[in-house]
Amino acid sequence: MMHYYVGTLLDGTHFDSSRDRGTPFKFKLGEGQVIKGWDGGIKTMKKGEKALFTIPPKIAYGESGSPPTISPNATLQFEVELLSWISIKDIYKDGGIFKTILVEGEVWKNLKDLDEVFVQYEARLKDGTLVSKSDEVEFPVKDGYFCPALSKAVKKMEKGEKVLPTVKPQYKLSSLKVLKMILKERKGYDRPNDGALVKVKLMEKLQDETVFVKKRHDEEEPFEFKIDEEQIIDGLDKQ
Repeated sequence: MMHYYVGTLLDGTHFDSSRDRGTPFKFKLGEGQVIKGWDGGIKTMKKGEKALFTIPPKIAYGESGSPPTISPNATLQFEVELLSWISIKDIYKDGGIFKTILVEGEVWKNLKDLDEVFVQYEARLKDGTLVSKSDEVEFPVKDGYFCPALSKAVKKMEKGEKVLPTVKPQYKLSSLKVLKMILKERKGYDRPNDGALVKVKLMEKLQDETVFVKKRHDEEEPFEFKIDEEQIIDGLDKQ
């Protein structure tokens, strides 16, 4: 939530004002970052609305007050102008994926498992490390792409919507999964089946960038192998 406010005592004494500072105040609703009277009052407001809240001590600063400006058991008044907010939704009501809407989408039908979607995405760790990115990728919802959270999140989106999903452990990549970063895009979603003969150029590196295997990487003829016939390591065979 982002808003301006002016706080006064019942005798008209000003004790705080974000408007005087010229900086809107931001906080997360319902997380105990402000007094209970604010949490309850601001959730009743609409964008652009200006309201005057009179907050009794029990849901303000109570018996302790907030010395030296707010005495014990003080009733407070706040003039509040609600400027904007960003909604965060628990999209499956299981604490697994929280969606922050950055850009609103169009009204859109609910996606089904057999629908094909065309998306752009970035996946990062909590510290900001880029794990995977794609400017253009198309896939059927039921098949998913990259990790379970991506298809789960897409299924709850609208056309043109831009979101920031926060993914909890139950939807993260398994430790047995291979992380894939797309370096060169290709359209379509067809993938080779078991037994297919595939041709690749392959370079294998350690995390410190040390190259320990090159297969036809600098040569014209690509390296060939059959899917699911144990000709390469499982981690590449399944990707």
